[in-house]
Amino acid sequence: MVKRIPVLIIVSAVVFITACIDSTTVITVKKDGSGTITETLFVNESVKMMMQGMMSEFAEEEEAETAGDLLDPEEYKEKAANLGEGVTFVSAENITGEDGSEGIRVVYAFDDIRTLNYHAQPENPLGDQMAAGMGAEASEDEGDDPITFDFIEGGTSKLIVHMPEKDEPETDHEMPEETMPDAEEAAGAMGMMRMFMQGFRLRVMIDPEGNIQGTNASFVEKIEGRENVVLLDVALGEIMNNEEYFEEWQSMSQIQDMGAAMEKMSKIPGLKIETQENVEIIFR
Repeated sequence: MVKRIPVLIIVSAVVFITACIDSTTVITVKKDGSGTITETLFVNESVKMMMQGMMSEFAEEEEAETAGDLLDPEEYKEKAANLGEGVTFVSAENITGEDGSEGIRVVYAFDDIRTLNYHAQPENPLGDQMAAGMGAEASEDEGDDPITFDFIEGGTSKLIVHMPEKDEPETDHEMPEETMPDAEEAAGAMGMMRMFMQGFRLRVMIDPEGNIQGTNASFVEKIEGRENVVLLDVALGEIMNNEEYFEEWQSMSQIQDMGAAMEKMSKIPGLKIETQENVEIIFR
């Protein structure tokens, strides 16, 4: 029986709204199953300018917010409630990256990770209302199944991460011949896409509080002295700069076998996507 690949290969569906952002989510889990979610989002200058233009077009001047100020505590409190029972908003702050890009860091807390439902899709930096005005999708995608968790507490605790899945892709649909772009148009569109998505990076990681004793996770990295399980790390700009790697990445959505997917993925710098359906992390 052919296994399905997790739905975390959703990046291409949202890149035009979330392109040129660097989004990192770290879910820290304590030994009793409680913990925090830290979301860090950087928006580069080109997106910031686009946001300013869109705000002046789609919002009344007296109601428009400053484009550089992405802090909205009420919005984060609402999101906390959607993340699961007992999840609360802790803090939000403006931050500046090493390259000068502006961003935000938002922290949520949870009492029991088993109640957490986390969507890997990053927040829309334009805001849902503005995105709707552009005919784009809202941030919350009802078709995007969340990452869910089980937890067994003990002297050695066990976290089980249930990755979302998608149905087998349909491959028999082709664009009508009259709508297919010619080579010159396709090359121009690809060039614009490469430029627009140059800064895109999306990461989701699990940070167990303690030492990992065992895991079936495909990717474990040491970050600031702590072992983190990487569920998703896509540096799309890096991938798109290499034609061969980009074609490999595009073809991954058609692969149904996990072994073949892992082999192909290992050859693409800037791409890590967990293909295990259930990731087990034993730590103490």
